[in-house]
Amino acid sequence: MKKNVLFFSVIFTLLLAGCFETTDEVTLKKDGSGVMTSTNDMSMLISMAKGMGGANAMGDEKPTDTIVSLAKMADSLTSLTDEEKDLVRNGKLGLTINMTDEKMITRLEIPFAKLEQIDKIKGISSKITNYFLGKNMGDNMPPGLGDKMPSSDPIGDYYFTTYSQGVIEKKLNKEKYAGLESDEIMKGIKEIADNGMPMSNTIIINLPSPAKSITGKGATLSEDKKKVTIKSTAEDFFDNAAGLEFKIEY
Repeated sequence: MKKNVLFFSVIFTLLLAGCFETTDEVTLKKDGSGVMTSTNDMSMLISMAKGMGGANAMGDEKPTDTIVSLAKMADSLTSLTDEEKDLVRNGKLGLTINMTDEKMITRLEIPFAKLEQIDKIKGISSKITNYFLGKNMGDNMPPGLGDKMPSSDPIGDYYFTTYSQGVIEKKLNKEKYAGLESDEIMKGIKEIADNGMPMSNTIIINLPSPAKSITGKGATLSEDKKKVTIKSTAEDFFDNAAGLEFKIEY
């Protein structure tokens, strides 16, 4: 047990530094409804922890590969408001943890009825993921770390992303950005990025009709102009935060 606690202490120390890959995919329908899927690939944490002496710490742990319906679990998510619970009841969470194969992946899928719900879903995704990670790890969770878990997209939290009929826009939150130097989580992300292991983020937007125009660094458009892919890293953020803004018209 002591080895397990030590191992997960290392895992969560790295996790608090934002060492993972995130993919947010939004599929829009013409009536404004759709599905948002957020995937966090934290597999790198396992290999890094093993390299720091935890190679055999979890060798006897049973792998987890499951999909959980949030319909019956919503009321157990005490960190969510009643409105948020209603929003996630139709969602599901995929959880893969395999120490031998060095995999730690979460995939949260939540449908929405209207565009303004997308931002709310993004805001509660980390609460749901953290809850299930903590529940799955049980006694292996180092005391107090559950309350310190960061957002699933700490860099994304520095932006406002608005979805409206025909326009999707991401703008830097200048007020929050002004306090960047006092953000301990972001300091950890920068330190890891400076050491050649930057956090990466991919945004995929499946449009209900072809895009008319796109502005923004790293944005690519599919041949039919209905799928926008935007890739960035922590280094891009620290080099030029405003450069990650984008606007899509369709």
